[in-house]
Amino acid sequence: FAAKNEGREIPDTWLVDEDGIPNDDDNCRDISNVDQVDTDGDHIGDLCDACPSYASASGSCPESVYDVRDGTLPLGTPVILEDLVVTASNENGVFLQLDPSDPRFTVADYSGIWVYFGGLEPKPERGDRVTISGSVNDFYYQIQLDGVTEVTVLSTGNPEPAPVVVDPVDIVLGGSRAEALEGVLVTVEDVTVTADSVAPGAGDTAPTMEFAVDSDLPVNDYFYLVDPFPTVGESFDAITGVLRL
Repeated sequence: FAAKNEGREIPDTWLVDEDGIPNDDDNCRDISNVDQVDTDGDHIGDLCDACPSYASASGSCPESVYDVRDGTLPLGTPVILEDLVVTASNENGVFLQLDPSDPRFTVADYSGIWVYFGGLEPKPERGDRVTISGSVNDFYYQIQLDGVTEVTVLSTGNPEPAPVVVDPVDIVLGGSRAEALEGVLVTVEDVTVTADSVAPGAGDTAPTMEFAVDSDLPVNDYFYLVDPFPTVGESFDAITGVLRL
């Protein structure tokens, strides 16, 4: 097929879907849509829009953090996560969590997620409530969000979700709640330092600047370095942080 325009032939590549509308002007290049209907006004035609009633520059749809984290959504799925609280932030990314006061909250399990930003700036800060667009991915068996395309800070200075009090044995690698609570704020109580150094894990390098407490639960410095550094036998009434396997 080659259309005519003012006496010139338009190459087929200009009209991928053969609807008579040049690709540069077509809001749905791969599916014929002569009417160019775009209900949500996001410049993506309804026939090519996964959620035609929700405006999104990326064409992504709002999804549940639970469905992302528990593997319901396939890797590579573009998603929008709405109104989550930043619980930790560093140069690489942020941890987000659904606040227990949110009507969408059901359980703490799978309510937190790591979002990798790489060099994208600015990054949200701890206490921000954000809506974020990205893609579901897996990094060293951690389901996370990367490929961030859009971040909207809804408010700042919000309180963090109350941490989940757990036994160390349940959240060590392979523990009964480790996978489900990854990315969630947790607290372990009445623990004792059992090691003042920890061997590097996947993606780590020595020295790790980590120590271990009961059940060999490692406490790392990814967001906060304890100073002075704990010594073997030292006891803590409680240690709180985001679980990162």
